[in-house]
Amino acid sequence: MSAPTCMQMIANNEETRFKCNICEKSFAQESGRKSHLVIHSGERPFQCEICDDRFRRKGDMKKHMLVHSHEKPYKCDVCEKRFSQRGSRNKHLLVHSDDTLFKCDICDKGFKQKAPLQRHLLIHAGIKRFTCKVCDKRFGAQINLKTHELTHTGEKPFQCNYCDKRFHSTASRGKHLRIHTGDRRFKCKICEKSFTQSGGLTQHMMTHTGEKPYNCDYCDKSFRSKGNQKIHVRIHNGEKPYRCDICEKQFSLLGSLKQHKLIHTGEKPFACDICYKRFNSKSNLGKHYVVHKDEMPFKCDVCEKPFRRKNDVKQHKQRNKMETHLRINRGEKSFRCDYCEKTFRFKCRLKTHIMKHTGEKSYRCDICEKQFHTLGKLNEHKRIHTEEKLHRCDVCEKRFHILGRFNQHKLIHTEEKPYRCDVCEKQFHTHAKLNEHKWIHTGEKLFRCDVCEKRFQFGHQLNQHKLIHTGEKPFACNSCDKRFQRKGNLKIHMVVHNDKMPYKCDICEKTFKRKEEVKYHKKRNHVKKE
Repeated sequence: MSAPTCMQMIANNEETRFKCNICEKSFAQESGRKSHLVIHSGERPFQCEICDDRFRRKGDMKKHMLVHSHEKPYKCDVCEKRFSQRGSRNKHLLVHSDDTLFKCDICDKGFKQKAPLQRHLLIHAGIKRFTCKVCDKRFGAQINLKTHELTHTGEKPFQCNYCDKRFHSTASRGKHLRIHTGDRRFKCKICEKSFTQSGGLTQHMMTHTGEKPYNCDYCDKSFRSKGNQKIHVRIHNGEKPYRCDICEKQFSLLGSLKQHKLIHTGEKPFACDICYKRFNSKSNLGKHYVVHKDEMPFKCDVCEKPFRRKNDVKQHKQRNKMETHLRINRGEKSFRCDYCEKTFRFKCRLKTHIMKHTGEKSYRCDICEKQFHTLGKLNEHKRIHTEEKLHRCDVCEKRFHILGRFNQHKLIHTEEKPYRCDVCEKQFHTHAKLNEHKWIHTGEKLFRCDVCEKRFQFGHQLNQHKLIHTGEKPFACNSCDKRFQRKGNLKIHMVVHNDKMPYKCDICEKTFKRKEEVKYHKKRNHVKKE
């Protein structure tokens, strides 16, 4: 008797298989048929003791238990990432491979696994078998429906291992984790720029091709991503889906809502690394940085006046009409002061100047009630109370409240005195100091006291004089209750409270607290000896 052929053996085995009565699928063993029947009955007899999830097979439940034990026995040989299941590890290995084993026959899109290809084919077929019971939205895959349902419940069961952020799905968490791990596995073949997500690479590739496949239905504008197209359409339809739960103001962008909420919380998460001033938005921090720079890159195309910010140029041009600009170019000063006949190019400068004669100070500090001619001067003064010193010298690192004083200070290091008196040729750091000096030669005393009609050459002299009439002593010592009319007197007094003796006699090297004491000492002791 001849030995049975391979084909005969297979045929005999086929006859002995166990067949399903419902779908006629056959199995080599009875246990296989029993496990299969559970699919038709929907029965899930194996229950997890920790989270009550149910499973068709005992093996599936054992694999699931590894999730609770946090045991991950399967390691990737390439990146050493660990997994609780062998199947998950095998799927992950495809990430490191450039091969796309499964290809769509319709659009030639490649997939590394069969299941994503099958879900993709449903898109072409237009089949969406799974419907959301809340909003009736339809999905091609049940897993997509389950992820979508979490948006209605607000549930985010998957937490990031590095931060407190939570997600609707493991896939979303996986994408987020790449931010922490620095995994940028998607690389552009043209410029070699890498990305954490495939979507980022896809959008980036369009910068090379110039492709913008998403068109606006209202206008001719097109976009690289569907998300940007949706945001743009809200401009046309006025849709504002994001609402503030405090004041109910609505916004078209989620980022705008988050920015708005900082107003209610008072939070300022963005800090300047130079002066430590804080801001509620990154853009405001960026605008603030120009304060620390000497550059003024933006210029008015009419009068060529330079500005730090582009927006400052726009505001300047709006305030000053073409007639004003022409006067500036011709060097005209059309606005004359009735008190001292000084002329100005701008009407606003004349108004500010007149306040020096009238003594008008419309802007009051709400902390110390000191008054100022302009809002800008008030804002500068307030920094004294906040101890905010925005301007730092690069040479000696001294800091200043006011930009003007900072600019004056920088000239000390250069010893530059660009302003020269045409009478005595004395030079000054600033134009203002030169103008003050010129009054010595003219004998002008423009500033008059309203009480006793005494006149002064300088405004600060008048202000100092007025304290005699009011009896006010605005400068207080922090160590004792003593007060002074002048800041200089307060400084002289403060040496009483410390042990420093900074002034030394150059003859006997005896030390003193005040410079005046050194002069008195030398006059009293050393002059007689000579």
